[in-house]
Amino acid sequence: TVCAVDIDEDAARNSGAALAIGADVADREAMAEAVDQVMLHFGRIDFVFCTAGITHRAATLRVLEPGTAQRVIDVNLVGTLNTLEPAIEPLIASRGHAILASSMGWPPNGEWGTLLPALGGVAYTTSKVAVEMLGRGLRIELSPYGVSVTIAYFGPVDTAMARRTAGAPSRSSERLR
Repeated sequence: TVCAVDIDEDAARNSGAALAIGADVADREAMAEAVDQVMLHFGRIDFVFCTAGITHRAATLRVLEPGTAQRVIDVNLVGTLNTLEPAIEPLIASRGHAILASSMGWPPNGEWGTLLPALGGVAYTTSKVAVEMLGRGLRIELSPYGVSVTIAYFGPVDTAMARRTAGAPSRSSERLR
């Protein structure tokens, strides 16, 4: 039985999940409330999948609109933390599992390898490398309690976000897809 949490509550409702919650992962209190709602509704949490992620237009930090990089980090890294932190005790109680979505890298750099520093995508790549480190640390912290943690490294996925950031397709990027 699934609960979908999305900043767009209608999208959560349309997901087919048994419980739909509208919340911004960057809002610590909203995510704590979401966990409380899940516990009230289902009585337990066995699995948490942290997939929220955003990026910005391809641009250097120097020319991005102030606050843009911070929002990317707030959603991608802090949002993952805000999702997991209130769910830790329920996950321990169920000996559950968490998946954290890292990344294969900045979409325009996809053809050059994983998690490379990216001209035009420094906030995104920084946030996703930090998610990886969060996952590795939680794996160590939570394993004595029977909670497992997976870090997912998604490659190029045809989404609106990827299309906004990707440059013209190359043979290498098309091969990756």
